[in-house]
Amino acid sequence: MGDDVLKSFYRYMNPLQVIDLIDEGLDKLKLFRHLRKIKLIVGGGDGTIGSVLTYISQEFKKEMGDCRIAVSILPLGTGNDMGHSLGWGGGTTNSDVMSTIRATGNHAEEL
Repeated sequence: MGDDVLKSFYRYMNPLQVIDLIDEGLDKLKLFRHLRKIKLIVGGGDGTIGSVLTYISQEFKKEMGDCRIAVSILPLGTGNDMGHSLGWGGGTTNSDVMSTIRATGNHAEEL
């Protein structure tokens, strides 16, 4: 499922804006440090989402200063306990990707 969603992101978005955490890691976010406002779509399970949010709040924001970062969650894990608990939903299908990209600006939570 995650691979199909990742391929959809590469198809619908500029590939430079898509980060595959397995291949590229979170430090690739630093490429966007010149921006004053960033919108992220984080796709993954509880562990991935937790890791990305921790990285943003503890590491990335130190370098970014007053940069505004908004995050939208795309639950792709097996159980999606975090997604259920926080009202993000219990999962995502490949057909949801485009609607998620469009809705990111409206539903993203600023960190």
